[in-house]
Amino acid sequence: MQPDKPKLWRIHNLIIGFDILTFGSYKFIDSAGGKRKLIHMNNWNYTREKVINNLGEFTINIQDTGLFKIYCPEMYSESPSEAIGKLMEECRKISADYQGRYSLILKPLRIIREAHRELQNSKILADLFGKHKIMGVYADASGGTNNMESTSDKLENLLDTPERIDKLEIHLIRQTEIMDQFTKQFELHYSVLNDMKETLKAIRETLKR
Repeated sequence: MQPDKPKLWRIHNLIIGFDILTFGSYKFIDSAGGKRKLIHMNNWNYTREKVINNLGEFTINIQDTGLFKIYCPEMYSESPSEAIGKLMEECRKISADYQGRYSLILKPLRIIREAHRELQNSKILADLFGKHKIMGVYADASGGTNNMESTSDKLENLLDTPERIDKLEIHLIRQTEIMDQFTKQFELHYSVLNDMKETLKAIRETLKR
């Protein structure tokens, strides 16, 4: 179950895969067979099953092409790496359960889609930077939000801003060295910095929260 109030980070879109070496006793039975639904794709098939536990709902696709794929639930956490680690460990447990039940033989875990890390309550930053990628960081609206999001720790590094507001201008100047696309935008912010004090204070408070 997710908390009533989201924590600092929302972790979502993580997909884990295990290549299947041997299917063992696992059978692809169509809905007419009464056990599991067989979903047809372009020249291949898969079955879909679900595992629900204290971390959420994991959707499992077992493909006849030889892939055991797990779609992880979203999580809220103060530590993105810790949350991703928990999800990956749970995927290993799920795969181990299937291996034991059906004598499946799987290759080691591999990441099919990197988890996205969305910074909660970061709308001010998303509005400031706009919907553009900056070293892998971008504003995402796919989940009905407008927050900063990344698939790595680059967002945490980007938000390593100084505590004192009077040092923010120097910090932003240094950041332009890795944000060529935004040099003109930052220069505009510098020219009207005195008129932006309230916005900059709001950013600082957002980062603190």
